[in-house]
Amino acid sequence: MAVIDTALDTVKDALADVTDVAAVRLETVGATLGELAEAERSRKGLLILLILVVLAVIGVMAWKKSSSANQPDNANA
Repeated sequence: MAVIDTALDTVKDALADVTDVAAVRLETVGATLGELAEAERSRKGLLILLILVVLAVIGVMAWKKSSSANQPDNANA
């Protein structure tokens, strides 16, 4: 019976060690995934900003063209 108790204690200690190692690894994986997700969000934000800038430039160009088309020419006046 003492041998079984000793073996059971050894198994309990080994399981505790495995649990500790698994917790550390899981924390590392979680942190890495968080960093990757943050980088992805940063790239998406930059892409959205770039699209908005392009749309703003196109809007200004169209507005200038429209406003110059509505003004009478000085040569015809």
